[in-house]
Amino acid sequence: MPAHITHSIFGNEVLKCRFVNDQSKGYAICGYSISQPAFEWALQGPDILFFAVLAGNKELPQYGSIMHNSKTDELFIKMQEYAVNIKDTSDFKAVFSYICGFVCHYVLDKNCHPYVYYFQKEKKKLNPRHHSVHNKIESDIDSAMAYCKYGIKPQAFQIPDRLLNEQQEYLPIARLYKYLLNNLYGIKVTEQELLTAFKGSKRYYKLIIDRLGLGVIARIIDFFSFKDKRVYSLLRVKRYNRWVMNYEHRAWRNLQRPEITFTQSFDELFEASKPEAALLIQKIASSILNGTPQKITCGDSFDNGKPSRQ
Repeated sequence: MPAHITHSIFGNEVLKCRFVNDQSKGYAICGYSISQPAFEWALQGPDILFFAVLAGNKELPQYGSIMHNSKTDELFIKMQEYAVNIKDTSDFKAVFSYICGFVCHYVLDKNCHPYVYYFQKEKKKLNPRHHSVHNKIESDIDSAMAYCKYGIKPQAFQIPDRLLNEQQEYLPIARLYKYLLNNLYGIKVTEQELLTAFKGSKRYYKLIIDRLGLGVIARIIDFFSFKDKRVYSLLRVKRYNRWVMNYEHRAWRNLQRPEITFTQSFDELFEASKPEAALLIQKIASSILNGTPQKITCGDSFDNGKPSRQ
């Protein structure tokens, strides 16, 4: 799964390369000026629900899994309907911007998950007891992207201040999630509960970038507690396994549809996803601004490629 550095780089490249930047007003999508803090938060998609546990909320992570795996087509339609219904309110700009950024998260997830799940399976053949392969792969991809895109160590990657400090967008986004979870998935949740996702996410982003030499501590915890690098695999460290990028173009398959063989590197998947994300953003933005919600996805979930037992 692409993780927070990769998603942030991807979404910002889509925004900068495909949409208009008016220096006085910021970026505009379909002529509508967006909120960059809301867009930035959206690049992490429903992953933010996973991190609510770091703020003491043990319920939201399972809702994040549900959103990743089910009713994807309906999810984007409901998002559009909600935005249309609040078009004349002060929440609209944040919600509109969030939905546009959310599309970036979805496209990169669905296109890259088959790749990650395949190599996760191959890696586990070598060490069946290693239960944190997925986290280690996404961590190494994050580290590789920081090097490849910016020429920096992952520890030097700057989490945007607007992601950590600006809170005026939190409540409109929480209301959006409340609507989606209630009206699409039948899950009752309060706005205050949903706000813990932001608090937990900020803690997570600060913790996983290993600026303080936490890798040594993580290895000690794993040695005595987990034996499978469960904690260490979460850190973005200086050294990463180059094989995760597949520069050698090894063959891989979508484990849900294994009849087709692919050879793309992660970089190639990343680049090919940009025009698709830009097109879907334009479609969903136009639908919202015109008041005509429509289906924009084709059935693939965020967790595309995940085998039935993983």
